[in-house]
Amino acid sequence: MFPSKWRLLVICLAGFIISARGQQLYITFNPLNCVNCSIGLYALLREPEIPIMTIVFKEEDQENEEEWEETFEFSRFPKIQLIYEDSLFYALSKDDFESEIIIRNHAQEELYRAPLKRFNIYVVKKLFVQE
Repeated sequence: MFPSKWRLLVICLAGFIISARGQQLYITFNPLNCVNCSIGLYALLREPEIPIMTIVFKEEDQENEEEWEETFEFSRFPKIQLIYEDSLFYALSKDDFESEIIIRNHAQEELYRAPLKRFNIYVVKKLFVQE
């Protein structure tokens, strides 16, 4: 595994490459939320307009990575990129306990934010279609 500073650089470069083509969708994910609180993730996965989504965890959650995979089956979905990085999680998150969806444009300006359990799928789709 890369040292933390190199991992952050790789994450930023990947984000830049993706964002140069349009919007970026992040989910600051709390795996301890109830299943209903994370069900919105699967609604996002069904949308072809959303090419990739980055799910950001706190670093401490990486200890249970196998459990999260067993519970959520992230590896089944090629459009999901998982990142365990405190600095990115806290830069994005406004709520330490509730999973959130954040969409940013190529200039990293926030376009949309909502709790994962209460976001508007039509607004999200529209943001990706407008590219």
